[in-house]
Amino acid sequence: MAIPKTGVKLIKILPPFKSISSHFVVCRKFSGEKLSGKHKVSNLVQLEINDEFKVSTLFLSLKILNDFIDQLKNLPSSIKMFTEPEKFVREIPMDLYPEIVKDVYQKLCNSFAELKAEHKMPYLVIEAKKPKALRLYEPKIVQVYEGKRRKVQSREKSDRDKLIHKLKKETKGALREIRRDKDFLAGIKLKQKIQSDKERRDKVNKILAEAAIQQSELNAMDRKKKKQSM
Repeated sequence: MAIPKTGVKLIKILPPFKSISSHFVVCRKFSGEKLSGKHKVSNLVQLEINDEFKVSTLFLSLKILNDFIDQLKNLPSSIKMFTEPEKFVREIPMDLYPEIVKDVYQKLCNSFAELKAEHKMPYLVIEAKKPKALRLYEPKIVQVYEGKRRKVQSREKSDRDKLIHKLKKETKGALREIRRDKDFLAGIKLKQKIQSDKERRDKVNKILAEAAIQQSELNAMDRKKKKQSM
């Protein structure tokens, strides 16, 4: 009722109030500094609504609304409860009201802002679907029987078989080491034979070279004697 109405903008309010009602709109600046925080019963039967009554009624309404916020601000639904009142309060122009009303109005607006900051309501979202699990198959295990069954043996027989198995294993290992040693010795003998053959070949070549030198010297001496005898 304190919001100026225009023909363009329509304000939706709950009955018994009407969207076109403007009984408490202040048309000129009110200079009163002291306002009563309470109303008398006689004020409700006045036929004429003057500016002082309009301003004091708005002043009292703002204070009561602020008290409501202080009492209900801890409730989770408080932000939803005061959404519509905040929208109407912010539509009231404060230019023509005294400072005491402006202070209460500003305090109320700050209370609205703090209420929004403390109670942030998250948006409803669709619950994410869980990924469909892959179907697991149980492995089909088929037992295979070879037709051989181990005979139940005595402890002495079992120990004897273990010793025989160990003996065979160690025998194979020993034979493997012997073969490695034989191959190693054969390699050494081959290297020694190659070395001795090389030394013998070098000696033979040296002897043949010396013999060739001696033969050439003898041939030279024979040719010299023949020339002297002639």
